[in-house]
Amino acid sequence: MGTRYAVIGIAGLLALTAGACGSGWRGPQPPVTAVPAARRGQGGVTDLPIYPQWTFRHRSYLGARPVAVGPQLGMVDMQGRVLFVDPNSGKLTEELKVKGSLGTPLAWDEQRFYTVAAHPRRRLSAFSFKGGKRLWDKDFNDSPERPIRLGEDLLVTSGRALYALDPASGTTRDVLYDGPDIWLAPMAWADDVMLLGRGGQAAVLDSSGTVRWEVDLDAFCEFAPAIQGDAVYVSTTDGQVISLDVQGTELWRRQLDSTSLYTPRFAGDALVVAAVGGALWSLDAVTGGTRWTRMLSGPVAGAPHCDDRWIGVTTVDGGLWLLDPGSGQVTDSVIFDAIIHEPPVWAFGRLLITSNKTLYAYGTSP
Repeated sequence: MGTRYAVIGIAGLLALTAGACGSGWRGPQPPVTAVPAARRGQGGVTDLPIYPQWTFRHRSYLGARPVAVGPQLGMVDMQGRVLFVDPNSGKLTEELKVKGSLGTPLAWDEQRFYTVAAHPRRRLSAFSFKGGKRLWDKDFNDSPERPIRLGEDLLVTSGRALYALDPASGTTRDVLYDGPDIWLAPMAWADDVMLLGRGGQAAVLDSSGTVRWEVDLDAFCEFAPAIQGDAVYVSTTDGQVISLDVQGTELWRRQLDSTSLYTPRFAGDALVVAAVGGALWSLDAVTGGTRWTRMLSGPVAGAPHCDDRWIGVTTVDGGLWLLDPGSGQVTDSVIFDAIIHEPPVWAFGRLLITSNKTLYAYGTSP
């Protein structure tokens, strides 16, 4: 196992005025259609993304993992700022100030991007890509989850309800479902909507809000499920993984750990599951059988990222671990002198690691 240490120094703060960076808006411009495909490095030195590419240091605590928004990286901080960063250089291209503390990753569609604030108001806001203009705010009684765009509607859960909003105005078109649980963020499953509640309720609705099926999993849930093909995989707070088919029928259930499990990820025909306590499993996605297990150095910071040649996992004690998908062996690692609370993100041919006020980019060639 090779171990590499990240050199973390103290950099000067960015001298920027909130809401304006240089000569005019340089954030994503409409129409923003699709995120460019990730490209590996061309150096041919290694397939493992352990070479430092750039470091972005911010003056406030970053609130969530970065998101690829068209040609740029979109981030938020706990002081209510939205940041756009060039993925090739790590340079800040645009910044705007939002009311409230932002701790949820940005959401976006072709016309606008959306922020979720939980304090001081429970608010969903929309902004134009052209100039970063605020288009609307929508306040809720309960904290909204990250929205998704499905067809002509913007779908967002808040408390026990699933709302269909007009993306252009933020007005409520319909309350598609008012169920018995506190819902996590909605997920698209083909043309349907998958809902998972913190109390273990699962439901699938069609686009009109008609319930296709509902099931009580008899377990508590903290993280979103994973969907692949005709199956959905749910992780629970008491260490179970549950697989359901398109009718809501339970296919298998495995007890892996006593601590909460993050959202499962797919590595080919395997299901990779990480526990908050630091354990990692590779399961057969069809049967739930164990292929390998691995114990890492500390508590895991989020769901792993699975590539066809490596699995990337971060631990709270400052580790980035790269594992072989077939065996679970640690093939390389980077140790940061920092605490990490976010999972790794793969975008634009970079593996992105978030730590407090810093974003690190690693690639596959020096």
